[in-house]
Amino acid sequence: NRIASGNTDGIVQLWDVDTSECVRTLRGHIVYSTTQLLDTGEYTFRSDTVEVRSVVYSPKGDRIAFVNDDSTVQLWDVDTGECIHNLYGHGQAVNSVVYSPKGDRIASGSDDKTVRLWDVDTGKCVHTIQGHDRAVSSVVYSPKGDQIASGSDEKTVRLWDADTGKCIRTLQGHSGPVRSVVYSPKGDRIASGSSDSTVRLWDVGTGECVYTLQGHRDGVHCVVYSPKGDLIVSGSDDKTVRLWDIDTCERVHISQHHCRGVISVANSPKGDRIASGSFDKTVQLWDVDTGECVRTLQGHSNYVLSAVYSPKGDWIASGSDDKTVRLWNAYTGKCVRTMWGHNRGVKSVVYSPKGDQIASGSYDKT
Repeated sequence: NRIASGNTDGIVQLWDVDTSECVRTLRGHIVYSTTQLLDTGEYTFRSDTVEVRSVVYSPKGDRIAFVNDDSTVQLWDVDTGECIHNLYGHGQAVNSVVYSPKGDRIASGSDDKTVRLWDVDTGKCVHTIQGHDRAVSSVVYSPKGDQIASGSDEKTVRLWDADTGKCIRTLQGHSGPVRSVVYSPKGDRIASGSSDSTVRLWDVGTGECVYTLQGHRDGVHCVVYSPKGDLIVSGSDDKTVRLWDIDTCERVHISQHHCRGVISVANSPKGDRIASGSFDKTVQLWDVDTGECVRTLQGHSNYVLSAVYSPKGDWIASGSDDKTVRLWNAYTGKCVRTMWGHNRGVKSVVYSPKGDQIASGSYDKT
């Protein structure tokens, strides 16, 4: 029933989904390296000197953590809108923040080469994890919450014990910065995408690279597991979407109908279709079994920056640099509605859990 939005003027605002009213303004960011925990709810969080990069809810939805250009992470209480803690520690910009599955810890990765673990209740830094030689670009908890994986510009993935902060192992093999790290649904494998044009699969128990998925001819933007965990989907600047079989570690399909780089990929809820958004201004739908492009959704006049399936899989929403959000019938490929209102490109589109509403974020600060 709430939407949180962050923008380049340093504001985080909470909006009532039913009334479209702004119900909170949360203020607190300042210009030096901190991690902050704050109370959220029905407020707008504002600082005139920084821009908000990312906003995420805690698992229970009672708090919000966000990252911005003043090198801070802030946690706000959704009900009170008060700042709970200021977590000082990081020396440079914070690139990635993630809640533990239980919501009692936050892990943050920074340009200062560290991963810090914070206690959400006390605001204290539980561990400062050191070991990376370059900036940490991606941080993720394992499904059980007992491990943390971090990807770095030093071309490695490191696994850490979430309780002690000790390095369990270092996964080496990439020849370029690691941009994306994701655990498999079971938590026994890790997939990492890199600017070296490869996707690597790692055994969590041994730390060995079980396979290097080669084929992309340019950097890999995004990597996702299928809902069942039997396939990996990767999108790249080489204009392709590739499907990989987890059991055989072989490429199942190459989808190369896009004319320019692939920015985003999304699985349908059933896992039988893939939607990909591209710099070529289209959304393409792919059949997972055959690898064939079954629909090309044309209508946007600029880059498609985001594409997402509705919870039931019958609709697709896409956001574009042409300032519009388009709603498509997933079965016929027809555009059933074009939604205008933003003054600049639409960067992100998301469905509500029930699928009855769509939220869009734009460069126009709304």
